[in-house]
Amino acid sequence: MAKLPIDSLNFVGVGVALCFILVTLLYSFFSQIRYVCVTKENLIIKKMLGKVIIPRCNILQVQHKKSLMFDVRLWGISGLFGHIGIFWNKSIGKYTAFVKDGSSMLEIKTEGKCYVVSCDDYVQMIKLLNDWC
Repeated sequence: MAKLPIDSLNFVGVGVALCFILVTLLYSFFSQIRYVCVTKENLIIKKMLGKVIIPRCNILQVQHKKSLMFDVRLWGISGLFGHIGIFWNKSIGKYTAFVKDGSSMLEIKTEGKCYVVSCDDYVQMIKLLNDWC
């Protein structure tokens, strides 16, 4: 039987690295935000696969977030499909981000969590959610 010219340990290492990259790309693709929708009772963050539902009565504060530049990524990805995952910064603390467009971000504080999401018309969304709170 013919032997492969590559060392089997190197082959396994490259295979594991490629699997990690593939899983990361799939996670970021399916977690990217599609849209933000406000209903009578809920704020819905629709992702490519699944959704996050935040009851409007739990929303304490909504404001514009200017940048993610100095925020620490605890777990997640920033790149091709946006900023997705768990981040931390000094003023907010730990938060979950679903950001596709970094120039139109909302910071949504609830009773137990904080979210940062992007939407097309963030000014209108801030007015709509703050009027309700």
